Amino acid sequence: CVPGYEQEYFVLWDISGTRVGTYQGNCIGTDLASGIYFLRPVDSSENPIQIIKLR
Repeated sequence: CVPGYEQEYFVLWDISGTRVGTYQGNCIGTDLASGIYFLRPVDSSENPIQIIKLR
């Protein structure tokens, strides 16, 4: 879950740069393997990227 962004959508990429999918802020990582992922809001015209680590 991304606190404060539960209703927003995000695009995720894995560490190799492969697009993993689009997820809603309240269910990011529910079907992903452990690892490091890059996260960007879907509706962003800029490239603010956050790195997340799933365990």
